[in-house]
Amino acid sequence: MIRWRQIPGAKLVCAGAAAALMASIGWTWRQAPQLRRLRSMPVGIRFSAERAAPVQPRKNEAGPPVWTEPVPAADGWTYDVFTPPEVYYDAASQRFSVGPPAKRGKSEPAIGLELLAIKPEPYRLQLAGYVGVPGEYVGAFVTPNRPGSILARPGHRFAGLGLILRSLELSRAPAPGLEPGVEAVVHDEISGIDVTLESRVRKFTDSPMAVVRVSSGDPGLRELRTGDTIGSAAAAYRIERIQFDPPEVLVSQQLPGRAEPEMHVLHPSAGIDEQISLSGDRLAVGRPGAAMASVAK
Repeated sequence: MIRWRQIPGAKLVCAGAAAALMASIGWTWRQAPQLRRLRSMPVGIRFSAERAAPVQPRKNEAGPPVWTEPVPAADGWTYDVFTPPEVYYDAASQRFSVGPPAKRGKSEPAIGLELLAIKPEPYRLQLAGYVGVPGEYVGAFVTPNRPGSILARPGHRFAGLGLILRSLELSRAPAPGLEPGVEAVVHDEISGIDVTLESRVRKFTDSPMAVVRVSSGDPGLRELRTGDTIGSAAAAYRIERIQFDPPEVLVSQQLPGRAEPEMHVLHPSAGIDEQISLSGDRLAVGRPGAAMASVAK
């Protein structure tokens, strides 16, 4: 037990605390009437009848800042905000090259190569029809860009295509009086899946293909895939990228005497409501929603 005699200042501390407590109680008792009066008073906000004039913000005398148009640099590149160079890979030399930023303006420069359309690539085997009698039908198949047809029965392996014919069956006629179509199931050894071919509908893949025309030289149309090259007397072109949405093709143009190629983005020159489809060896123009041209019977 602690004795107060051993702590000389303990009595002083206790006396001070007792005095402070008594002073606090006394002040509260004396202020009690004023506290009751304040609590009974109503509290509210009075608004003036006059409306304050709104404060108008300061006007910027100099006007909003304007971003100036970029100007071509000495090396021919036009630098804007976030204009990285175009980097492409040459599979032949297994090397990367860097070129100026691709020109994606609305007015495309005339580079000697015109993009007519972007369409899906046809499957490497198409079913054209059938011959024979019931129970002994033989399918007639064609391959794009190859003349002639191939007659095959189930079990036939198409050399060089990696396809095996699984089955061949007649399909119901679309309307009375019309001949029935034929369906074939082929096993794709490359993808490992079964693919259904129909004689009335052409089979396409998900890979895009560009239909182009060289302005000078060859007047015909060419179907190019990513990585394909085409040349003329003025320049050589390489398809770097093809995409459906938005429809555009990235082309590298190699001019004589230039160390690095120029990159260009081409858009289809045909109307928005038209598409180019392949019919046999012909190119036809049709409206969206119309049936794609079927293979030759």
